[in-house]
Amino acid sequence: MNAQFLYGGAGILLFAIGLWSLLVHESLVRKLIAINIAGGGVFHVFIAIAYRGDSAPPDPVPHALVLTGIVVAVSATALALALNRRLEQLDDDDTRDASASPPDTQPMARSPETSLDQPANGHSVALADRRPAEPPAASCAQPAPGLAPRSGGRALTEQGSPAASNTGSDGSQGQGAHDV
Repeated sequence: MNAQFLYGGAGILLFAIGLWSLLVHESLVRKLIAINIAGGGVFHVFIAIAYRGDSAPPDPVPHALVLTGIVVAVSATALALALNRRLEQLDDDDTRDASASPPDTQPMARSPETSLDQPANGHSVALADRRPAEPPAASCAQPAPGLAPRSGGRALTEQGSPAASNTGSDGSQGQGAHDV
């Protein structure tokens, strides 16, 4: 038995153990460890594929893929652990809020020292409990500040007919386009 088969067999075994552990365990951290074990098995298989024999040097492409895969695996693991930690914090906040009285029965604090979305007991309200603010009512008849309403280049009166304007295109007063 040579090194190529040893690395290949170990890689397949590691991949199978990682896949089995991924399917069996419910904890997110254990599933993350299982994915990393399966990834290690794939790396072993790539190294086994790179072997060309005793007389020839190994293929550098699988080795480069393994190095890149290690970097990506470490980064993805760090991201997954950070997300898992954040999920656990949110779950802890939800259970703490659930053990207190429901948010609908708590009076909202209105003092200037506290925020409007903070109940009087000092606990913050969960994001799901917040209702979106109504957008301010905007009139379609009023233009934005600094912009004049236009219809074919002319301002409209309240009745919708074009208004006579003595203002030129440069803002000067006069006869409009007939000024010379």
